[in-house]
Amino acid sequence: MRILGTSAPGSTALAARCTGFAADPANLPKWASGLGTSVELVDGQWIAEYPMGRVSLAFAPPNEYGILDH
Repeated sequence: MRILGTSAPGSTALAARCTGFAADPANLPKWASGLGTSVELVDGQWIAEYPMGRVSLAFAPPNEYGILDH
Protein backbone atom coordinates (compact mmCIF):
# COMPACT_ATOMS: atom_id res chain seq x y z
CA MET A 1 0.00 0.00 0.00
CA ARG A 2 1.31 3.44 -0.90
CA ILE A 3 1.31 6.02 1.88
CA LEU A 4 0.08 9.50 0.98
CA GLY A 5 2.70 12.18 1.20
CA THR A 6 5.51 10.14 -0.32
CA SER A 7 6.54 10.56 -3.91
CA ALA A 8 8.66 8.93 -6.51
CA PRO A 9 11.26 10.98 -8.38
CA GLY A 10 9.52 13.29 -10.83
CA SER A 11 6.03 12.75 -9.41
CA THR A 12 5.92 16.22 -7.85
CA ALA A 13 6.69 17.81 -11.21
CA LEU A 14 4.08 15.63 -12.92
CA ALA A 15 1.48 16.55 -10.29
CA ALA A 16 2.25 20.25 -10.80
CA ARG A 17 1.85 19.88 -14.59
CA CYS A 18 -1.45 18.04 -14.19
CA THR A 19 -2.76 20.60 -11.72
CA GLY A 20 -1.69 23.43 -14.01
CA PHE A 21 -3.50 21.83 -16.94
CA ALA A 22 -6.69 21.16 -14.97
CA ALA A 23 -6.64 24.63 -13.37
CA ASP A 24 -6.87 26.35 -16.77
CA PRO A 25 -10.60 26.78 -17.49
CA ALA A 26 -9.92 26.62 -21.24
CA ASN A 27 -8.90 22.96 -20.77
CA LEU A 28 -12.14 21.96 -19.01
CA PRO A 29 -13.70 20.18 -22.04
CA LYS A 30 -10.51 18.13 -22.49
CA TRP A 31 -10.71 16.49 -19.05
CA ALA A 32 -14.35 17.00 -17.97
CA SER A 33 -16.42 16.44 -21.09
CA GLY A 34 -19.66 16.44 -19.11
CA LEU A 35 -19.06 20.08 -18.21
CA GLY A 36 -19.52 21.51 -21.69
CA THR A 37 -18.24 21.08 -25.22
CA SER A 38 -16.28 24.34 -25.28
CA VAL A 39 -15.21 27.06 -22.87
CA GLU A 40 -14.19 30.59 -23.72
CA LEU A 41 -13.37 33.78 -21.85
CA VAL A 42 -15.83 36.54 -22.82
CA ASP A 43 -15.45 39.97 -21.22
CA GLY A 44 -13.74 38.48 -18.15
CA GLN A 45 -16.33 35.72 -17.66
CA TRP A 46 -15.81 32.03 -18.51
CA ILE A 47 -18.66 30.75 -20.72
CA ALA A 48 -19.26 27.04 -21.43
CA GLU A 49 -21.33 25.67 -24.26
CA TYR A 50 -23.78 22.99 -23.10
CA PRO A 51 -26.48 21.13 -25.04
CA MET A 52 -29.01 23.35 -23.24
CA GLY A 53 -27.17 26.54 -24.18
CA ARG A 54 -24.44 28.82 -22.84
CA VAL A 55 -23.64 28.80 -19.12
CA SER A 56 -21.34 31.12 -17.18
CA LEU A 57 -18.81 29.43 -14.93
CA ALA A 58 -17.02 30.60 -11.80
CA PHE A 59 -13.88 29.01 -10.42
CA ALA A 60 -12.37 28.97 -6.94
CA PRO A 61 -9.16 31.00 -6.73
CA PRO A 62 -5.82 29.20 -6.42
CA ASN A 63 -5.23 27.97 -2.89
CA GLU A 64 -2.50 26.39 -0.80
CA TYR A 65 -4.24 22.98 -0.86
CA GLY A 66 -4.26 22.56 -4.63
CA ILE A 67 -8.03 22.17 -4.64
CA LEU A 68 -9.73 22.98 -7.95
CA ASP A 69 -13.42 23.81 -7.84
CA HIS A 70 -16.02 25.38 -10.12
